[in-house]
Amino acid sequence: MPRLLAGEQIGTCLRPSQGRIAARKQWLAGQLQIRGKLTLDDGAVKVLRQAGKSLLPVGVKAVDGQFARGEVVACFDLAGREWPGAW
Repeated sequence: MPRLLAGEQIGTCLRPSQGRIAARKQWLAGQLQIRGKLTLDDGAVKVLRQAGKSLLPVGVKAVDGQFARGEVVACFDLAGREWPGAW
C-alpha cells in the first residue's frame, strides 16, 4: 500500500466492462423467476417497443401460468418470439 500511495505503477488495473447500474440490472435479472407467459397482439407489441408505455389487457391474447401483481411474466408476440430480444 505505501508504494501505491506513493504513486508507483505496480500491478494491473482491471476495469469493469459494464457500469454499476447495468451490472446491477443483470444481477437482478438473474435472480428473477418467471411466473407466467403472456402472448400479445401486434398492437401491444408495438406499444411495448416504445419506452415508458404500458400494456393494456386488450392486447393480451393468451395467458399461461399463475402469477400475482408485481411478479415477472415473459411476453411473446403472436409468432412466439420473446420480448425483449427478437422484436
